[in-house]
Amino acid sequence: MEIRFAGQLEEVEIAVCCNRGIFSDDPNKVGSVFIFGGSGREVLSLVERALMLYSEYPEECREAELEEGVEVSGDAASRLEGTILLVAKQGSGTVVVFDRALDHAAIHEAFGRLKRYATRLTRMDVP
Repeated sequence: MEIRFAGQLEEVEIAVCCNRGIFSDDPNKVGSVFIFGGSGREVLSLVERALMLYSEYPEECREAELEEGVEVSGDAASRLEGTILLVAKQGSGTVVVFDRALDHAAIHEAFGRLKRYATRLTRMDVP
C-alpha cells in the first residue's frame, strides 16, 4: 500500500496512524488509532520498533505537518485528517513520522498509549 503525507509518498506493508484521541483515557481507541495491514502481533512489534527508534535514534524519525492529513491507499483509499503520529513498516525498516506541533513528552506519551492499545489488541486476538 502507499501512504502520502506532507507531499511525500512511501510504499509500506503496514501503517498505523493516530490522532489526538490517542491521549484519551478510554482504553478503546476506535476512531483514534487506524491500522492498515498486519496482524495484532505484527502491529505490536512495529510499535515497539518505532518506540525504540524514536528513543534511541530520534534523528532517524521525521517531523512533518501531519495535521493536513495522511492518505492511505491499498484495498480501500482513505484520507485521515488530524493525524499526529504515523508508524509504518517499510521492508525491513520502520518509518516514524510525528507532527511537528508535538513536543518530546507528548510523543513519548502517544507511543506509550499506542503500545498499550496494540498489546490489548494482541491479547484479544489470542485465544
